[in-house]
Amino acid sequence: MKEHRHPDFKNTIIYFFVAVASLSPAFATGAPTLQLTADIVNDAQLIDTVGPNTRGAAVMRAQILLDRAHFSPGEIDAVFGSNTQKAIAAYQKNNGLKPSAVIDEATWAALNSDTAPVLTQYAIADADVAGPYLPIPADMLEKSAMPALGYESAQEALGEKFHVSPQLLLRLNPSKDLTRAGEEIVVPNVAGAPLPKGATVIVDQSDSTVALLDASGKILALLPATIGSQHDPLPIGR
Repeated sequence: MKEHRHPDFKNTIIYFFVAVASLSPAFATGAPTLQLTADIVNDAQLIDTVGPNTRGAAVMRAQILLDRAHFSPGEIDAVFGSNTQKAIAAYQKNNGLKPSAVIDEATWAALNSDTAPVLTQYAIADADVAGPYLPIPADMLEKSAMPALGYESAQEALGEKFHVSPQLLLRLNPSKDLTRAGEEIVVPNVAGAPLPKGATVIVDQSDSTVALLDASGKILALLPATIGSQHDPLPIGR
């Protein structure tokens, strides 16, 4: 934020709250944007239309429900980013909803037809903490000497397992030891219905997605993906 000078303290305070409120619709409505507990997320309600850069419990709940419906928002992080927007747009198209690419009342209602809790308890298993967990160097030559580029910590591995940002996993479990087998923690409940059998897989470089389609061309699942590069481009064709 750029520095702005005002003639008196009162105006400075007013400017500060206006500026912060403009960063998030959830903040502007007085909703808790960063209080993320199992109860808050499981009971989250849609206060207003949720779109780009919105963050908080409603976004996290929607991300988990999208994940369970096979329209992945990528890493669950409680922030409405570009992957969440793509997932919402595809979900709306598949469910005959207005293609707004934001979470409106109709989309929220459709997502919440899945009534299972979005956050659940999980007991950390021995395999989750077994590793090996090794730091990954920044230098590319040093990376090339490693046998594998695996997880650096149990927290990172658990984040991958439950499709959630490791930082958000820690926020959900502030007093828990994520390196101890048997520890009960709160995690996204991403176990949904089995992925349907598809007829076609489309890897789309234009929006970095992988889609599973049925025989009629309807999208059954949509996943974000890192696709090729200038050094290893995506081969075009079948």
